[in-house]
Amino acid sequence: MLSYSTLSGAIAAERERALREKARTAWKRRQTGALQIRAAADTDAPALLRLARLDSQGRPPAGRIVVAEESGELVAAMSIDDGATIANPFRATAPVVAMLRLRAEQVRGRTVRSQRRTLPSLRRLRARGAAA
Repeated sequence: MLSYSTLSGAIAAERERALREKARTAWKRRQTGALQIRAAADTDAPALLRLARLDSQGRPPAGRIVVAEESGELVAAMSIDDGATIANPFRATAPVVAMLRLRAEQVRGRTVRSQRRTLPSLRRLRARGAAA
């Protein structure tokens, strides 16, 4: 008999396996040079707005954004901060979105790690200032 926790663990493991498989497919496209993953620039604003409208959304994601560009055209974008995603519905972008999700997690992880490094040094400075 399966318990709820066993079942939810199996579902989570299956979802992660599927996500990694989609990312692997996108990685193969990226290795051929057809796909580029990069941070969004100010010059990407018109393309992001067009992509958001194609995806039936009023506006592009807010905050820091990573984009996927294929053959010179933006095909997907994701907010690093909240995970909001837009993608071209007329292309097979599920693997690309999976890769963007992994990239956003990497960038978020770096931010958390860099904040952890600065916090102890700030604590020491505050302690010194209070002692003086």
